[in-house]
Amino acid sequence: MRNNYFFLALYACIGLVPYLGAADKVVPQILYLNIVNASAFIYIGLVQKKKIFKEFSTILNNWTFILYFLFFIWSSITVINSLNVSESIHTLGEIFSQLVSFLFLIYFLSKINNLKKVFFYIIIGLLTIEIVSVIVPYLAELSQDSLTQRDSIFRGYTGNINILAYILLIKFPFLIYFQITKQGYYKLNFLLTVLIVFIIFSIFATRSAMLTLFFITILIFCFIMFIRSFHLKQTFTTLLKPLFLPLLIGLIFNNIESSFSTSQSFQSRLSTLTEIEEDKSLSQRARYYQAAFESFLEKPIMGKGIGTWEFESIPYERLEMKNYVVPYHAHNDYLEVLAETGIVGMILYFGMIFFICYHLLRKILDRETDQDTKLFSIFLITALSVYLIDSLFNFPFDRVIQQIHLFFLLAISIHFLKLKPLKSNLITKIIPLILILMPASIYSSSRIMRASQHQAIFLRAFNLGDYSTPSLGVIDQFEMNYPSLSATSLPMSAVKGMYYITQKKYREAIPMFRKGIKDNPYLHISESFLGYSLDMIGEKDSALYYTKKAFDYMPKNEIHYANYINSLYQLRDSITIKKVFSSLHPDKSSYHDEIYLLTMASLVDPGSTDFTLSGLDINIQSGNDRLKRGYYSLQVGETDMFKADELYQTGMYFFEQENYTAAANFFESANKKNPYELVYKENAANAYLKIGNDQRALELLNDLIDNYNFESPKAYYLRGLILYEQGEKEKACNDLTYAYNKGILQGTRIYDLMCLQN
Repeated sequence: MRNNYFFLALYACIGLVPYLGAADKVVPQILYLNIVNASAFIYIGLVQKKKIFKEFSTILNNWTFILYFLFFIWSSITVINSLNVSESIHTLGEIFSQLVSFLFLIYFLSKINNLKKVFFYIIIGLLTIEIVSVIVPYLAELSQDSLTQRDSIFRGYTGNINILAYILLIKFPFLIYFQITKQGYYKLNFLLTVLIVFIIFSIFATRSAMLTLFFITILIFCFIMFIRSFHLKQTFTTLLKPLFLPLLIGLIFNNIESSFSTSQSFQSRLSTLTEIEEDKSLSQRARYYQAAFESFLEKPIMGKGIGTWEFESIPYERLEMKNYVVPYHAHNDYLEVLAETGIVGMILYFGMIFFICYHLLRKILDRETDQDTKLFSIFLITALSVYLIDSLFNFPFDRVIQQIHLFFLLAISIHFLKLKPLKSNLITKIIPLILILMPASIYSSSRIMRASQHQAIFLRAFNLGDYSTPSLGVIDQFEMNYPSLSATSLPMSAVKGMYYITQKKYREAIPMFRKGIKDNPYLHISESFLGYSLDMIGEKDSALYYTKKAFDYMPKNEIHYANYINSLYQLRDSITIKKVFSSLHPDKSSYHDEIYLLTMASLVDPGSTDFTLSGLDINIQSGNDRLKRGYYSLQVGETDMFKADELYQTGMYFFEQENYTAAANFFESANKKNPYELVYKENAANAYLKIGNDQRALELLNDLIDNYNFESPKAYYLRGLILYEQGEKEKACNDLTYAYNKGILQGTRIYDLMCLQN
């Protein structure tokens, strides 16, 4: 009996599995699951011996388990449509591991006499760990008044704030049940309930979690009203202490906390739900939903293949993608499962959940059912509703810890409902197949674990742009075929190709990028860098073909743009460079400006009228030195630009020596060489002001502010001083106010003396 408890605890603690150097926490969790599954099978085999198949056939002969098994089979069939078979098989391996876990959970729970008591201790134990993992860092951050990075700080042991919110909420209904039925430790249950509400409202402040909490509250209230024969007062009294009081306390604490921290109140957070156009997150999800549905319509029966959404989503977002951050989940499991496995897969997967919900609902509605059975049915169906609601906004299907929570609920429901077993002997054929596949599943998960550890090193280098470590000798040993994509759909062969590029091993990089094209034909990072590599070995026409293809597919992607411009530069095609740059307006960034200006500066003569920048909104006062250098080079040429800088530095030397006359002359000379660097003129005005030549200083400052729209607070401050001395107090104070608002210290003091006190 104790061994049964032990294995249930092992499954319940899956969220505690660390990353172990993997790029994605799901990977070590799947490996852990396979190890536990194998251990459970060995244990059951030793206990049951020859009776093992008969035992399983009796316990598992129900529609819920069979529907999930059929979903696994159907998902296997959809691999036919997959553009990346290794990714689909990788996902199938995860589904199979969870299928076996579901099998053993049903088995072990069937051996438990006091199901509710065991369930209580599992919930209380896990909730205590989960709440402590949030509250402790919260209190630490609160003491430092630094609650700005909630998503990165308050993730608990799950590594994700949404997952943690889910696993708290799915246990929430049972805390209410245990309080109503006076089971366990009432005060502890109440405290945990209050803390969950507080965490959801104040610490997490996620809209989906808030909505879910209120939905299940309403659901519980309505169900209990029904079993209480619609007696409102009686229902309210029943739920006052266990449910409504914690909600009220949570709301009060939320408003108190939001008043002294950077967090939003519950009311303000929910108000954004109606602001879809203004809310980037909501509008983005709306696009994902539309994309998933359109993808489903393309292949409505079988879908695009299990595990393919992470790259099949790219064509729908490509025109908006500025980098390689892809919508690798649709943030709606109904639509994502629909897109990947078609209508059949969606019916099978969600059918098993709705099947249980249907029978629980029958228990609730049955007049012959006793009160306690109805109550437990209410809280089981409410907990399952948490999963169904979360599936509308997130992707619990891809999160192992959430799946295990679901299977716990389904397994408990199967035993609680005591449904009649099926007459079919299908289950006797299923079990041997599952057991045969278990060794392959263990091998697959161990290989994926090793690949994910490699990916973590790859991706760290990719994100930092530093490919110096590890050595190429080590990189060559890395797993990049199974799976072939990272968790963010980057072809690992393409990332490996980056290492070769940094070592100038372009010929070795080329096959890596060609493989990357096959692994993910939509991201086009492989085409872009394939083109770059071909450029480096002199195959300029082929290079142009691939870089143009990548740019045309994702025109906002900055890397695709840079590599395409480089290909055009190698061909000295300044005309097309200008057209490409102009086509980006108004969506370009300063990075686009930099690449364009630096490239054009080396292709055209200084000051060329053929390549005027008027109307292209180049902001050379942005403080971006690369942008300025490109602009100045294009306008005055490299020689004059560097000469102007030399004169300016000499002027700064004389200014520091308080030889303001010499400084003014050098600043003016620098301005003549490069009239586009407005700082030269500003410093010349300052130098003239120092030697008492207010008129010349004013001329320069008026030119800067009125003709060049120069926004430097220093220029306004200097002009304000001159105007005040000339008796134009109103104009002077306007300039000094500008300097004051921009935070210049001198401006603040002078503003107080000249404008406020008079």
